[in-house]
Amino acid sequence: MSPQTTLRIITRPFLPLSLFATLALLLSGCEQATETPASQSPETQAQAQAQDKPTPALPTAEVKTKPVQAAKSPVHASTSSTLPNFASYTDVKQKKKAFFSYMLNLVKRANANVLKERTAVKQWDTSKAANSTISALVEKYRVEDTLSATEQKALLLKRVQVIPPSLVLAQGANESAWGTSRFARQGNNFFGQWCFSKGCGIVPSQRNDGAAHEVAKFDDPLESVESYIRNLNSHPTYRKLRDLRSTEMAKQGYPTGINLAAGLEGYSERGHEYIKEIRSMIRFNKLDQLDPGVLADLKAKTQEG
Repeated sequence: MSPQTTLRIITRPFLPLSLFATLALLLSGCEQATETPASQSPETQAQAQAQDKPTPALPTAEVKTKPVQAAKSPVHASTSSTLPNFASYTDVKQKKKAFFSYMLNLVKRANANVLKERTAVKQWDTSKAANSTISALVEKYRVEDTLSATEQKALLLKRVQVIPPSLVLAQGANESAWGTSRFARQGNNFFGQWCFSKGCGIVPSQRNDGAAHEVAKFDDPLESVESYIRNLNSHPTYRKLRDLRSTEMAKQGYPTGINLAAGLEGYSERGHEYIKEIRSMIRFNKLDQLDPGVLADLKAKTQEG
């Protein structure tokens, strides 16, 4: 995977339907909701912005941080699947349907990997030396090596956790213009993540003079989703998002994109307006209905495994 530092990386009861039936139902509703002309939909402005001009996500001081190799998940399973040509769709409803179906599969795989990592953390006997998997997770999730083993485990359990599908899908659609931006097509980058080593990614055509960042390239679409989730789970900017997630997990057993979006103020220079836009996309496309069922199914499968 190309060296990268992720500047903008900145993370109801179970429905009695199968995941495929749930998704079909949602997409059916989505089609009805999107009969409004695309120019009037909540995501129109975001689609135009995502084409070739990522916005800074962190304070200027963060731009000068040393590039860091993004850690791969110890359980990463690469995919060679070819990115669909979403630009070929002339029907907006069909484009959305194809994009959400494709991305949901990646989101489930990435979150399943996170749950496997979480299981490894839960099973860690802190009275013994950390094994190679734990050491890799400590580095991946930016846990301080000066902490005691008990403190490291507690912090890992807070960070190594799923991101709700609704949030991933909404941000992916927003940042990649429904998978049609050149960063998505040429670099498998759905979330506008930046890197700072020359040649590490794609140079934005509208990059300011003197700027050194590039838009990171990923080996495959799954890596883009995994990197996005890792950054929400590890970067100091998204501590509020993780706190909100812990509260929701304790209250109802799963996090929601509508709630966690409040922790994305640092993701875009647009701040609260960006949060409102992401929430609007979640509601408009009824993505919030995916969160409890998808996450419950993933947990069940992980426990079975």
